[in-house]
Amino acid sequence: MLAALAAAANATSRPIAAKVVMVAMFEVGADTGDQPGELQYWVERDHLDRVYALAAGYHPIRMNGDGEMAVLTGQGTAHAAATIMALGLDPRFDLSHAYWLIAGIAGATPERASLGSALWARWVVDGDLGYEIDAREMPPEWTTGYVPLRKVKPFEAPAAPLDGQVYALNEGLTAWAFKLTRATPLRIRIG
Repeated sequence: MLAALAAAANATSRPIAAKVVMVAMFEVGADTGDQPGELQYWVERDHLDRVYALAAGYHPIRMNGDGEMAVLTGQGTAHAAATIMALGLDPRFDLSHAYWLIAGIAGATPERASLGSALWARWVVDGDLGYEIDAREMPPEWTTGYVPLRKVKPFEAPAAPLDGQVYALNEGLTAWAFKLTRATPLRIRIG
């Protein structure tokens, strides 16, 4: 009897293993039942009905019984860094074997992609390390007001990134994921 109680106590104290961690940046309203942002369809369609408060994070963690986890970080690097650190330090979760998927709005030039396009990246670039001059105040010969950090005009060379500003993704894993999903039709519902 004592051994069974000890085994039960030990089983309940093991961290919850996440197989996949899906990271989203924003949600328009509630996690379910209203206008969706980046999180809501994951919650509703994958039945992420287990909710875990994350005291130092931006938003509670959502999970299902299959090990799929969704974390809403909030917009901007400060919210994202704090929330992911809070999750990584939370002893309730085992993330050691989890795959990570970041579902966010990265943006693309309209000449290359339309609104609602799905894009695969080989690199992740922290674009927050720069500044923008208001279009009403920038010199007339400039084509943009975006100026890289430590530069005085747009596109000023050399364009050397700071340590930790550019990350190459796993080339094999990225190619595999692209090949697996490249022909997947996107269903668009308007209204």
